[in-house]
Amino acid sequence: MKTLFVSWQDPITRSWYPIGMLSRDSDGFEFAYTRGAQMSENFQPLIQFKELDKRYRSEELFPVFANRLMNKSRAEYESMLEWLNLSSGDADPIQILAVSEGRRMTDDLCLFPRSDPNKNGDYVVNFFSHGIRYLDDESLARVSQLRRGEKLFLIPDEGNEHDSYALSLETGDLEFRVGFCPRFLVRDLHWLLAETGPNEVEVSVERVNPDAPLQLRLLCRVVAPWPESFEPFSSEEFQLLA
Repeated sequence: MKTLFVSWQDPITRSWYPIGMLSRDSDGFEFAYTRGAQMSENFQPLIQFKELDKRYRSEELFPVFANRLMNKSRAEYESMLEWLNLSSGDADPIQILAVSEGRRMTDDLCLFPRSDPNKNGDYVVNFFSHGIRYLDDESLARVSQLRRGEKLFLIPDEGNEHDSYALSLETGDLEFRVGFCPRFLVRDLHWLLAETGPNEVEVSVERVNPDAPLQLRLLCRVVAPWPESFEPFSSEEFQLLA
């Protein structure tokens, strides 16, 4: 089974909430709401999923998520797969949404994968650097100069008024900020940094896409030990309602 969480941004407060979980198994797809859907008075159920306490099943990917996938007939489809570091053979819909986050300009939804240990028992996640559009010209130029495998550092952005857990991504010389970790990762990364030590949480450049949109410009990879007590996405807002 492959599982993604669905996150929604409150248009009034601009806070993000995990409001649902999308899964795929041998029989098709399932969607169910999580408790995060009840944590903002401004949230309205998605059109296809009116009842918060129901599990929804479909043999095909639900349209609200399928519409976030690029049509294979488009000329830039193969380029998009390259940007995501995927090949045609392993690019199933859930995998594409997991890496691309399924973002659209027309709504406030974002998808991200549930973390599970890899075959070596490690925590391994690929993610795109966020906030690149806010970088100055010099930092943006530095992003283009990054090379695969180059080490990056996680630096707490203590002055961030929007997210007290914010972690910026900085180059090895600590001279340039090249973006931020996605919000859906930062709490777990803070826990791992405290539990295993900063030297055990390794972040590196996985891919740079100079010709891609800014949100797909810098693909990063984080690798860390998976302690026995580590339970990612275990807070109340991630618990299913159904």
